[in-house]
Amino acid sequence: MRDIPFNPAKRFSNGGFSLVELMVGIAISLIATIVIFQVFAVNESYKRATTGGSDALQSGGFSAYALSRLIGAGGAGWTSTPGRVNAVGCALRVYRGATQLFGQSTSPYRIATALPAPFDAAIDFRITLAPALIIAGADNDTPDIIMVMAGNHSAMGRHNVVSSQGVNSITLADNAVVDINTSQDAAGNPQHDLLLAVDQDAGAARGTDTTCDIAEADGVPATTTPFTISSPISLTGTNFSGPDRFTGTGTPNYYSRSLVVSNLGPIPVGSVATPTPPAPGTGPQFVVLGVGNDGTTPNALLSLNLLTGYCPLAVAGTTCLADNTWVTQSLADNIVSIKAIYGVAADKADPNVNSWELPTGTWAASTLSASHDNLLRVRAIRLSVIARNAQPEKTADTSSAGEVGFSPATFTLFGGTAASMTVTNPDRHYRYKVFDITIPLRNMVLLSQNS
Repeated sequence: MRDIPFNPAKRFSNGGFSLVELMVGIAISLIATIVIFQVFAVNESYKRATTGGSDALQSGGFSAYALSRLIGAGGAGWTSTPGRVNAVGCALRVYRGATQLFGQSTSPYRIATALPAPFDAAIDFRITLAPALIIAGADNDTPDIIMVMAGNHSAMGRHNVVSSQGVNSITLADNAVVDINTSQDAAGNPQHDLLLAVDQDAGAARGTDTTCDIAEADGVPATTTPFTISSPISLTGTNFSGPDRFTGTGTPNYYSRSLVVSNLGPIPVGSVATPTPPAPGTGPQFVVLGVGNDGTTPNALLSLNLLTGYCPLAVAGTTCLADNTWVTQSLADNIVSIKAIYGVAADKADPNVNSWELPTGTWAASTLSASHDNLLRVRAIRLSVIARNAQPEKTADTSSAGEVGFSPATFTLFGGTAASMTVTNPDRHYRYKVFDITIPLRNMVLLSQNS
């Protein structure tokens, strides 16, 4: 056996890393970790900005589609009703049970619980029948509110003339024309039609109480021709109609013999114990549209139905889930503003847009709603929908206005008009999408061609 000599240097060299080497390795790994996390953070910020921009594009696109669909249908179901110049500009009188929602001739113009924001302060005028009204914001940076009135019944455009009135009944010519309460919803549940009553006889005017009424047909009329609606249209005030409006009680023969009734469409019927809320987009669309807080985000496109959005306490057949409250529906989020202008014809017989008008002065909602001649000239609504991504693009020096990723300080809307919206520096960290759409009011164009 041969002895192997002991070599201390070789023993230590095979024993692992020295302390200095370990510290150098740890330092290098820490630097690499910092770099990796920095790259990840930068990539994540770009990803969030890109995703947020996509979300803004999607929200804005959907909002533009929803608004175009609602506004374009303005006037459906009632603009073709004869008399009172096709009902355009007729003061609207609406009851829900014993509660008058709208129709007062003096301020506050409605008697009900205050509307939710942003609608309450904006509606400070007497509501008249109009396919679409623009309620201008307080300034350029305050969103506008759009009011749209449209029916959605299969018999839209048809109407019935009252042939006679009794003490507690009205007799119409033929129910096959307007199909009152002959439909059910997809689940087979009963529905009650909302009827618009327009008195064609200008000589029957009774001061400030002369209005167009909306009432609920709570039963299927007799099928005879002519047919009679006895105890007509919710005499007990369970849902819609005012006291003694369609009866001889207290105010005999309130309407003239030239009363016209049109079917606006059905609402679902439930009970106080088991109410049936209307599905979004169903029933007559007498709605206001604006930007506000939906409870989770301050930048939501909101819709409020002025006919079915309020439930008086303990009224049989109510269609909301809470008593004495208005209920809004959120259509989209990440919408910071909507602004609108009118496309106006030279006269009521001209189907073409002659000029674009801001909703101020002559074209302010309170003035326009009281002028049926100007209402008959409105042909289109041009709309700007401004959407914003939910996440800021990055944190940067707000004094560098031209830095990449910052939005412009001012959005100029509608080309050559005076409409614009300013963006403060903190909000310029977000990406914005502006949708500019022109929405023809189809029913007003058709009305002009048939006038």
